[in-house]
Amino acid sequence: KAPATTTSTTTTTLTAMTTMNIFNSSLGWGGGLLVLAAAMMLATGTLNTILMKFMVMQKVPTSEGAEAVTFDHPYFQTMLMVTGEFLCLLAYAALPKSSPSSLDGIVEIEPKKAPDYIFALPSVCDWVATSLVHISYLFIAASVAQMTRGTIVIFTFLLSIAVLKRRQFAYHFVGVS
Repeated sequence: KAPATTTSTTTTTLTAMTTMNIFNSSLGWGGGLLVLAAAMMLATGTLNTILMKFMVMQKVPTSEGAEAVTFDHPYFQTMLMVTGEFLCLLAYAALPKSSPSSLDGIVEIEPKKAPDYIFALPSVCDWVATSLVHISYLFIAASVAQMTRGTIVIFTFLLSIAVLKRRQFAYHFVGVS
């Protein structure tokens, strides 16, 4: 008899594959377009970091004959970031919704509805984290800020073991390392 974790992992993997198949068939995206989308996300994320750091490095006089001052407005940068995220949400809302008949025989299960307020705390945490990153651009190199930000994967991995008592498999360790 197979252990419960193997069954759970298999179910999770099948669920992820089914979700990806639904995503691919509902948007009509092949593998090439998904790679293109991933490359675009990498490129725009890199440009975002470079441009935000470039913005805080600028020195501009506030009036004619005045001494140049740096642009140290991280909350304005956060507002720009949140506005961009909101525009992505509008683009997502504008996508055509697929009907079950267009999913090539895949039965779609109606997801449970979550109350809107449940997303308030994660949104506030995101705003705080984004503001702190933009503040960090004033004091440290952008590469250091991004490497520090990337450690969230490592801490989430370790906390899932310590706090949630989740068993991690070899591919989890390889993925984190």
